[in-house]
This record gives sequence, C-alpha cells and structure tokens, in this order.
Amino acid sequence: LAIDGRMHIRMDSDKDLQARLACCAEPATIAALDEAQLERAFAVVTYTMVAYLRGGAHGYADASNLRQVLPPKPELNELPDYLAKPVLALSELLQRPPMIDYASSVLYNWKRLDPSGPISMANVQCLLRLTGLPDEEWFFKTHVIVESEASHAVSAMVRALRSQSSVDLLKELESLEEALWRVARVCLPIMYERSRDNKPRCSPSVFYFSLRPLISSATVSFGGDKCP
Repeated sequence: LAIDGRMHIRMDSDKDLQARLACCAEPATIAALDEAQLERAFAVVTYTMVAYLRGGAHGYADASNLRQVLPPKPELNELPDYLAKPVLALSELLQRPPMIDYASSVLYNWKRLDPSGPISMANVQCLLRLTGLPDEEWFFKTHVIVESEASHAVSAMVRALRSQSSVDLLKELESLEEALWRVARVCLPIMYERSRDNKPRCSPSVFYFSLRPLISSATVSFGGDKCP
C-alpha cells in the first residue's frame, strides 16, 4: 500500500480506521501511555503519515535502478485531520518534529528474533519499514548495531570523566580506545557487506531513489496548518 500509492485511498475510505487513529490524539489516551508506548505510537503514526503522503510518489525501481517497476504519482502535501491530529499531539508531547526521525526509525524500531540472543544483524529485525525491501532493512539494522557497539565507548567516556586519579583515567582511556576499535571492527564490515551474488546488502540506487525520497523533509499541511 505504501509503495504503489494506495495507502491514502484505503485510509480515506475506512471510517473505522480513521476513528481509531483519531483516538490517538485524545489527551486521556496519550496520558495512559508509558515512554515505550509513546515512542511506538509516534513511530506508527509518522510512518503512516509518510506512506499516506508519499506512497507511489517517487516511483519504484529494481536493485540496479535500470528498470522502473512502478511509475511515480503526484505527491500529496496535506494530511487529513484524523491523521494530522495524532501526529501533532504525539510530536508536541515528545518535543520532536512531526516526521520520521532517528529514534522512530532506529532506536525504537527493532526487536531481537531470539530474545536471549545477541544484538547482531542475524538476530535483529526492524518493526516498521516503508518499502519492505531488504536494502531498507539492512540500512536501518546497521544503525542498530552501531548504537549497540558504541555503547561501550560511551560507558568508557563516562567512567573517564569520573576518574579520580591519573591512573584511573589512563585505564579508562585504554578502555575507550579498545571500545572504538571494536566499533570499527564490527560495524565497518557490515556497511560494506555483499550478498552471495556479490551485490551490496543496501544498494546505493535503492537507497537514493527508493528510500531516501520517502524519509526526506517536506512542507506539509496538517489539517490546514503548514509545518516544515
């Protein structure tokens, strides 16, 4: 629905779905949500917003971008109230712009396939995707792994700042050096990894022509109020 532009047609014709989305803007509903639920709600409504506005607007090409599978359609620039209100309500509460951001696409957009397993490319799955393409999955999962690995470096820096002696400081700086080496050792190969047929896991053409246009900024009218 998000790829071929049918999302807004489906939503504009489904009164039950509109009513359920509108409930997300009610103060009592939002007040009952904890932090994780708020982040999840914000991610769902902003992903839905992009699918509504931009579904089918940028065409769709195969991995080599040599063959256009679906021709582009006009991009919408106005959200109906039933979607605009929950987006703005959650955006105001979280103090973040009403758009897909890093938190909603990476930090709060993954799960472990094996709950007891490691945070790795093989054991992490994105919860929400716009294109459904493995390239998009690989792109955002890479960020999840970078965040996980970089946590060791952040912890080392905090300990270094709290050091009470030069000996402790030197020890933590050595830990920081090791942690940064680990980030490079684990994450750089993931960024350049290729599949068995020697194609990049995240094709540059898919990223630039299919994914990036969907997540770029725009000026949108939220039920009559324009917001960049």
